[in-house]
Amino acid sequence: MSNRSDRFVFKAKSNKMKKLIFIISTWSILNTLNAQDRLSDHLYTLAGGTPASAKVEQLSWLVGRWQGVGLGGTIEETWNPPHNGHMTGAFRTLTNENMQFFEFMDIVEVDDSLDLRIKHFSYDMKGWEDADEYVRFPLVKIEERAVYFDGLTLIREETDRIKGYLWVNHGDGNAQEMDFDYTLDQNFGLKTEEKHLTTNFNNMRDFILLLREDFEESQKLSADAMQAIVQDHTVWVEELTEKGLFKGGDGLDYDGAVLKGDEVIDGPFIESKESVGGYYLIQAKDMEHAKEISKGCPTIKHGGSVEVRPIMIY
Repeated sequence: MSNRSDRFVFKAKSNKMKKLIFIISTWSILNTLNAQDRLSDHLYTLAGGTPASAKVEQLSWLVGRWQGVGLGGTIEETWNPPHNGHMTGAFRTLTNENMQFFEFMDIVEVDDSLDLRIKHFSYDMKGWEDADEYVRFPLVKIEERAVYFDGLTLIREETDRIKGYLWVNHGDGNAQEMDFDYTLDQNFGLKTEEKHLTTNFNNMRDFILLLREDFEESQKLSADAMQAIVQDHTVWVEELTEKGLFKGGDGLDYDGAVLKGDEVIDGPFIESKESVGGYYLIQAKDMEHAKEISKGCPTIKHGGSVEVRPIMIY
């Protein structure tokens, strides 16, 4: 197993230069830092501290095939679902459609925490590490849609996007944060029902929130009061978006019509003072989770109600 003094080399070919060498040393300066210090804006080091407690199932949001640009070419990363304390994956770089190197990855449960372990190979299957060696990234901390290993960070910022960050030492005394931007390939190797689950944060479901309010009372509100309501909704949506739970939504105009049989009734109100004034589309683990999320909707705070309905899976 590699230790803190280990370095590994990424080699890639390009049309403009015969050889581009990246010397990446994730831990070359860590001994000078305190436990869980920052290496950069997005990267942390454990530096002798206690690894965070976690289970590999907490990283199910990584499952899928991801594509991006980095290391002088195209990068691809694929993660399989967690199984029996392990979550395996593969990474490769392509330059002009030619593979340069690839990695086998394993996130494994160790002593109530997680290790990311990586073995590197050249395009011709020659291993960089010895047979029983690998590069190890212990866990520093974990969040709902983010994981911070020692010198490597992965954050799922949107439904179909992951940002990755790696601490790089160029070998000349200069170190920096290198970032990768991945997009999810939602159709890769998936059946119809699996595509739905992957699109929806891997086993998360879509829910629609129907926002009902008293039309007559809302007409009496001052401009300032209406602006305050809009601001509350804006803040709430931003909070959901940061957590990766918001998919869309909008307000509805009060004009409309209801069709029933051969009858057409102008106006959206039938036998009730409340009407649907807008909707949100969110993601949640189940109905209980969706109801808990919906309790924070400003429509409730301002006297209305929220109807929570799961989107049917076909």
